[in-house]
Amino acid sequence: MARIYSQTTRAIGWLGEGNAQTTAAIHSIKDIASRSWKFGIMASRLFNPLDCGKGAGIKKALRDLVDELDFQDLGAFFRQAWFSRLWVVQEACLPPELILWNGTNTLKLEDFYVSTGILLRLLMEYGLTEAMSSLIDLETSEFSVAEAFRLAQERQQFRSTKSRAKNKVAKDIWLTVQAHHEKACANPLDKIYGLLGLKDVNDPIEILVNYDNSVEELYKDFAFSYLQMGIIHVLHGAGIDTFDPRHCGRTRNLPTWVTDWASLLPKRLDRVNWKLSSAFRAATALSLILLIKKDTLPFIGVSGVQIDIVEEEVSTMDPDGMSLRDILAQRPERIISIKRRLAIKQPYPAGEDTGAAFSRTLVLDLCGVIITQQIGNWQNLGPSWAEFEHAINNKQPLVLSGNSRAERFLHTAYLAAIERSFLVTKSGYFGIGPQYIRPGDNVVVFNGDRTPFVLRRIELENCPLDEDEERNTEGEFCPDEQYQLIGDCYVHGFMDNEVVSPKWRAKQQTFWIR
Repeated sequence: MARIYSQTTRAIGWLGEGNAQTTAAIHSIKDIASRSWKFGIMASRLFNPLDCGKGAGIKKALRDLVDELDFQDLGAFFRQAWFSRLWVVQEACLPPELILWNGTNTLKLEDFYVSTGILLRLLMEYGLTEAMSSLIDLETSEFSVAEAFRLAQERQQFRSTKSRAKNKVAKDIWLTVQAHHEKACANPLDKIYGLLGLKDVNDPIEILVNYDNSVEELYKDFAFSYLQMGIIHVLHGAGIDTFDPRHCGRTRNLPTWVTDWASLLPKRLDRVNWKLSSAFRAATALSLILLIKKDTLPFIGVSGVQIDIVEEEVSTMDPDGMSLRDILAQRPERIISIKRRLAIKQPYPAGEDTGAAFSRTLVLDLCGVIITQQIGNWQNLGPSWAEFEHAINNKQPLVLSGNSRAERFLHTAYLAAIERSFLVTKSGYFGIGPQYIRPGDNVVVFNGDRTPFVLRRIELENCPLDEDEERNTEGEFCPDEQYQLIGDCYVHGFMDNEVVSPKWRAKQQTFWIR
């Protein structure tokens, strides 16, 4: 299909028969695009909705737009099945020109791109207003326009990449697979094969399409190829924490350092422009050391330091064992109770007030695009938490879709808690980590990476070793300490190269992960 799309002059993206709502939405989308300059967006170039103009005139135009639009019509348009299919990514990106058809209505992809960017800007500017609620799935915090914008932006990026000089840095195909892994396809091999038409010519990864391969073989070889080149960001999509047991279990026989694209959880905070793998600098000043060879598989060795051990996670602190997300959505007053219990120990290990460290941890230290938009800068964090605490203490109702300062804090913390848990280490550090963490799990920082990770030590009952041996009686590589990768995490006080100090360098070791 990639060859067919690449050789065509113009392609049609058939969205379906449509209805009165989708017809009205298309008219709105065209109208928004025709006035894009009023909203600070230039239709002629790639853009980030957050980087657009912010003058008084633009803000007034955006406010007026909220009142003009019928968000129920727009929601019906963006919820059409075409946007959720994986194979449409190549369909959207490869043809020189693409026109969307919905019943008898047509829509240029350029207009679609600009209008979805403006709609995202509305969310970032005003948060979850009641008018926009039809575009939001509060269970997953998915903004339906975001997936459509991501598709349109993928096309813009791909088309601009094709015109670059050949010596430009390539966008690796792993990032493309990650960006679209939620899209539906019948064959789990197509989570990778279905996007190879977008592979950059300068991407050194070689992937041969072979439908006789097992899912395990393909996914493992895909991760192994990147790790061999020292690209550690692939670990941020891996781990026990990343599959969704409500729909399917983790693919059998996959090491925990391999991303299981067939059962990977939704992108969580990626959908609101927060990525653990890019927002922080836990050990970026150190050189990455990876020990990865064919004869050590299924183990990979990663050098780093263990900074602490998990002592508690939020379900052990709550009387009903509720998750952090459920507490924030249903019983936010319990957040104050947890804070008061933790604030007894003063100061926080990093030296600041324990209560301040707690509130900063809940919102990931104000790192991330949407988090900054919801709360603002450092000067706003303290008042936002104080207003939230005041509202709870005075039993004022708070809703996730509200727009008060307290409700924005609540919603921001809720976003950070999706498929995540609050943790406390034995030394008293706070963090937001994998949802499946347990007391006793190891918190480590790998050399060269941006965040800490949670690992779980494996009992070696079936791998007997003598003191000086690294192989079992069958000659298979079997290190004396083995770990499972649970997932990446935020640990307040260990996100900015603190482990570079001599104290931590003396504790460096190799973690063998399988």
